[in-house]
Amino acid sequence: PPRPDVRRRRRARRADPRPAGVRDVRAPADLAMARGLTPPRPAADPRTSSHGGELMTTDPDRVVRCALVGTGNVARLHAEAVAADPAARLVAVTDLSAEAARAFAETHGVPAVHDDLDALLTREHPHVVLICTPPAVHREQALAAFAAGAHVVVEKPPAPSLDELDDMRRAADAA
Repeated sequence: PPRPDVRRRRRARRADPRPAGVRDVRAPADLAMARGLTPPRPAADPRTSSHGGELMTTDPDRVVRCALVGTGNVARLHAEAVAADPAARLVAVTDLSAEAARAFAETHGVPAVHDDLDALLTREHPHVVLICTPPAVHREQALAAFAAGAHVVVEKPPAPSLDELDDMRRAADAA
C-alpha cells in the first residue's frame, strides 16, 4: 500500500474545488515554498528596493519626485496617493489637453504643467513617472521614461499586446 503522506496528497488532489484545467499561476518557486518543499527566502533588507538598489525614501531629507502622464479619473487616485506620502511630491503633469492638465494641476497643487512627456522628462527629471493614459500609448511613454532614467508605474492593462509588454520589460531591465 502507498505511504500515508502519498495518500494524503492524492486525496488533496481529488478535493481540489477548481474546475478541471485550472492551474495555479504562481511562480514555481512560490508554489514549492507554499507546499513547504523549499526553505523560505531571507527577508529583504527594508533599506533596499526589490531590485537591490537603495530606496529613495531612506533619507528623510530626500523627496521622491513624481510626474503624472494623463489626467483622467484614475490620475486623481495617483495624485492622492503621492500627496499622502510625506516622502513624495508630484512635481509635474502632462496631458493631451493642456486645459485638462492645467485644471488638474490647480486642483492637486502640481507646480508644473508640460505640453508633452518629452518636455516633462527633460525639464523635471522625475524619479517616478505615473502613466495614467489609454493602453495604446503605454509602451511609447514607458520607453521614454525608462530612457530618461525614471521608474515607471503603468495603469492596467500595461500594454495591449505581450510583444509591447516584452519591449517595456526589456527597457526596464536595461535602465
